Amino acid sequence: MCGILCWKGTIDDELLNRVKSRGSTCFDTRVSSSQVHCLSSVLSLRPPLTPQPVVKNDKIVMYNGELYNIGEGCDTVAFSEALFNTPSVISALQNIKGEYAFAFVDGNTIWFGRDCIGRRSLVYRIDGENFVISSVTDHVMDTEEQGWIQCVGGVVYELDVVTVSISEHLWGYKDDETNPNLIYPYREVSNDVIELENHVISEYATQFKQLLADALSVRTVGYEQISILFSGGIDCALLARLADINLPPSVSIQLVNVAFQNPRVGEEYETPDRVLGRNTFEELKALSQYGRMIFSEVNVPYEETLSHRETVQSLMYPSTSVMDLSIAVAFYFASKACSSNVVISGLGADELFGGYSRIVQSLTRGYDAVAESLQVEFSRLHVRNLGRDDRVICHHGKEARYPFLDEDVVAWATACPVNLKLSGSRDEDTKFLLREVARSVGLDSVTFQKKRAIQFGARSAKMEIGSGKVKGHEVFK
Repeated sequence: MCGILCWKGTIDDELLNRVKSRGSTCFDTRVSSSQVHCLSSVLSLRPPLTPQPVVKNDKIVMYNGELYNIGEGCDTVAFSEALFNTPSVISALQNIKGEYAFAFVDGNTIWFGRDCIGRRSLVYRIDGENFVISSVTDHVMDTEEQGWIQCVGGVVYELDVVTVSISEHLWGYKDDETNPNLIYPYREVSNDVIELENHVISEYATQFKQLLADALSVRTVGYEQISILFSGGIDCALLARLADINLPPSVSIQLVNVAFQNPRVGEEYETPDRVLGRNTFEELKALSQYGRMIFSEVNVPYEETLSHRETVQSLMYPSTSVMDLSIAVAFYFASKACSSNVVISGLGADELFGGYSRIVQSLTRGYDAVAESLQVEFSRLHVRNLGRDDRVICHHGKEARYPFLDEDVVAWATACPVNLKLSGSRDEDTKFLLREVARSVGLDSVTFQKKRAIQFGARSAKMEIGSGKVKGHEVFK
């Protein structure tokens, strides 16, 4: 895990410290011939340690991410060499599989951006002749708008250092009439509908179970412990069960369940997610061959939430809504309690397999409408969730990884018949295929449970007396 900071002009200590907090193992600064300052902070999650920035002649790479198609080599070296040795940055990026953000200084040109799904944070700010590209912002509450822009997932940016002008190179779908520079490694969400015969359902479930297990394994290989953000719902329960089945017996699995003291609600920490989490943990524990799961109850007093709120608001910026804050604060405290630097998240399951009530509502207009709704949900993950979550979780020196957002998983899921995702309008019809996979690995009770969004399940939303009518899309004050 790394922090990226690339700038011309001046920066303040707050930004420098935030970037450094993302990588405590080492950090270094280089200056290019075009007087661009390049700083990387590195948290070494597994050997060998590769210091950054990576420099070759007058080219400098700052990289944060994980690659999954390079074999046994070091991904930082592989990513850097791919850019150093190519006549076309665009062609090099087309062949890279993984979750990353980067900045690449090549003379008077800076290439920067996030992977096509947007699984790592990157923001930028331009001020006249000066600019900053960074993993995080230096936003301070109660100040004027500071001009930070979140890089769009699915866009590679090309910055001319002399004119301080930006060109955008877009990812697009294979048959897109706009002629994109880069082709997504997956299709748009299919609107195909099939007959739901038992043998067909079983075949699809078997295929997906293997893909998801592979995506989880490649993100956890070589670690003695992993932490899973655990609400007790089907997405995280399935990941926990697959981890227990497939990871080496020596690997411990921490299930991190967060609950907030909310003055508007009684029962202190007996939140919906705490109750569901305990029940699901008992089911997982009974199924486990190794008895290696640890259920970690993270209780956050109201006063502690208040004391950290300004920090969370600053970290999540440029996300600014009330809902963003209630989600970000949950991930902030959950990741802080994670014993492992590698944090597994079930993000992407709802967007790919129809877990939201608004997707269920679209079924009244037919399965074409469901497919369109799923496409919208998936396409805005980079702006709604991923950048915000990365900035908050990495503040504690932890790195979120998303098995449901593995490129191969996404390619399979977007091609999957839509009625295998939403088979009807009942709660148990949502994420239909995931429930089938869960049953196939012994998870029964969780397949019938209704899951709340984290801000309601953990009760991190609407904490103040009188805030009950505040809307999630409103900007926090």
